Amino acid sequence: MVSCDMSNIELRVLTFHKERFEMLRGTSIRSVQLQAFDDVSLTFVTQNTLPAFTEIRLQGTYLTDFNHTLPPTLQLIILQEGSCSSDWLYSLMLKLSTLNHAVRVYLAEYVVLQRREAIEKDHEPLMRGADLSSVKLEVFKDCPGLYKTLPTMHITSLNMTKIEHTDLLSQTLPRLTHLQQLRICLNKYDTEMKLPECIKYVFIIYKKSVTIITATICE
Repeated sequence: MVSCDMSNIELRVLTFHKERFEMLRGTSIRSVQLQAFDDVSLTFVTQNTLPAFTEIRLQGTYLTDFNHTLPPTLQLIILQEGSCSSDWLYSLMLKLSTLNHAVRVYLAEYVVLQRREAIEKDHEPLMRGADLSSVKLEVFKDCPGLYKTLPTMHITSLNMTKIEHTDLLSQTLPRLTHLQQLRICLNKYDTEMKLPECIKYVFIIYKKSVTIITATICE
């Protein structure tokens, strides 16, 4: 089985069984959609099997730091349904940044919980110095906890589709001091958006007025 070309196979796992994953060790399966509700299944998949895959899809709740080894071929991680702490999300971004190539993080129907004050104090010095320029953050649906987390991360690329908290967005954008590329979709033009000084590319769609604003800022 190991010698077979499985690069065109997408594997969807609804119930985790360690023994079944052992059968797939060392294969070239490209995409794994993993429904995990604890760190046990995620740990086994990322550390022990399927080293060639480029995509992981997760469901469930994750509250502690992301301390898993990721395959060097990973290009996309999708958080589909569930919730995570802001510490888990940030530690995931940190881990992805060590892969030394562009990686996308896509939050679908995923809720980012508020940071605990004690943990925030412990991690803040690390957050200020972390380089996340290779990690592209894409968000389908926003949430208040996400806006609390974004200013603590040096993200350079942000794409947001369904924005329900425009007031929080307008308050957060100026605080993203490393943001260079921004793509957002708003319902209507009713909120003033102040952009960070470091921004280089902006793409905004106003759905109700069918208006598209795009700008490339030259230094």
